[in-house]
Amino acid sequence: MKGKYKALLAGVALITMSACSSTMEYTESSTYKVPKWYDDCQQYTTDEWYKLFWREKNLVGCGAATDGFEDFSRSTAIMNAKAKIADRINGVVSSQADLTYHNETKDNKLTRTNRVKPSNLVDYEIIDSMTYPYQGKFVTFIKIKVPEDQINVATAQLPN
Repeated sequence: MKGKYKALLAGVALITMSACSSTMEYTESSTYKVPKWYDDCQQYTTDEWYKLFWREKNLVGCGAATDGFEDFSRSTAIMNAKAKIADRINGVVSSQADLTYHNETKDNKLTRTNRVKPSNLVDYEIIDSMTYPYQGKFVTFIKIKVPEDQINVATAQLPN
């Protein structure tokens, strides 16, 4: 009985040690790096290399985020990429300038707003991503694509 107990204990220790070897280690980066695909983020892409008779047009968006937790950094970067696509298909920009005179002086006031109407990006795919630690936080860059036929646009008009 003692021999079986020792064998079981040794097996558990071996499994525990092998689980530690399957973890991933990040090396702290000393420089802030931006991937080339993020700087050259195109607005549209067409998937045609794997389709024989039809093409699928996609909207593309890139997003970046920095956070102390890797998951939050990644989800915020995805949200920023989706917001850029939604702004392109459903954004409303308004600008208002007011000029008032008081005797010899004038006062300028310029107001600009950028509102994004609700957009339902049903199906998106991550094309490229990059995450690395920098100065104690995780930096994430994400590039996503959304098929043009999957975009549902809200019809309610927002006030300007």
